[in-house]
Amino acid sequence: MEYSKILDLTGKEGKLIESTVGNACSTLRLIVNKQCQLACGWCYQEGIDHAHSTPELSAETFIRVARIGKRRGFTNVNYSGGEPLLYTDLFRLEREIAAQGFHSYVTTNGVAIEQTGAAEQWKDIPNHEVHVSVNTLDDAEYRNITRRNFLASVLRGLSQLVDAKVPVKLNTVVSSEADWARIKRILDYSGERDLTVKLLGIHDTEQKPFSQKAVAEMLLRHGAEHVTTGEGTGVNYGYEQFIVDRTRVHVLDMIYGGGCCDKFRMEQCGEGIRYPRIIYTGEVNPCLHQTIGKISNESSDQQIEDILEKAKQFLRSLSVPPFHLDARAT
Repeated sequence: MEYSKILDLTGKEGKLIESTVGNACSTLRLIVNKQCQLACGWCYQEGIDHAHSTPELSAETFIRVARIGKRRGFTNVNYSGGEPLLYTDLFRLEREIAAQGFHSYVTTNGVAIEQTGAAEQWKDIPNHEVHVSVNTLDDAEYRNITRRNFLASVLRGLSQLVDAKVPVKLNTVVSSEADWARIKRILDYSGERDLTVKLLGIHDTEQKPFSQKAVAEMLLRHGAEHVTTGEGTGVNYGYEQFIVDRTRVHVLDMIYGGGCCDKFRMEQCGEGIRYPRIIYTGEVNPCLHQTIGKISNESSDQQIEDILEKAKQFLRSLSVPPFHLDARAT
């Protein structure tokens, strides 16, 4: 099957379904800290200027933001950083926000899962997933990617999550066709443990992209079965789903290099338009390159609500063509 029958940016094939903008107004991303044990080359740390950033928001304020966001129609929360497991109040934050009825997931490098006892903490949080960044299963390659030597710790932590039956997905970056051997090993590892893999194409808008479409074409060339186009339900914001052998694979874009907003090319920015980011500094960013306002621990509920509504309106105002197509309509 040609991938143009699944996803065609011109919109000439298939049935248009919901774009990422449609779900941008249902998810809050809480960026709780800046600290991270790794030094991955592609990480842009959400566009934050850490040199001039000091933590301002307390866990109580994050919880209040979620409560107010729930009132404004937000239903999903993503915890990010930095590395969230280095944030002291993470588990309390997750439990209290889950109690408000949110679906949630935390994105982690996995290094501190074992040390923090995270599997035991996470297993009883309702409607909660853990997305672990695993870009290789080879020690030397891991050191080359992260500049650190923590792969064994990550894999032990993953085993604890699997044993505790915590819902887990692996996040894996794909930069070229040459990555296939590395990707296949991760897919095999995940299939043996009944884990879903999210493949994130590095899509550099300034150079040649290896985007969602390129990743999907690579999978199809290696015998993958296209299952469905995700419509952004729950904490997922639109993806193409495949089966490779017995492993579930979701394919998404990850912007790297960006600069889209500065050049008024938001229609090309798949990462920048998904959801408002509430940053530990108090800034509220509707995308990677825009700041819509700032909150503090002293902000009133009405001030927070006004800023969240402003972020929603900004996202809804974008004229962005849907880039997912439903192959079932072809």
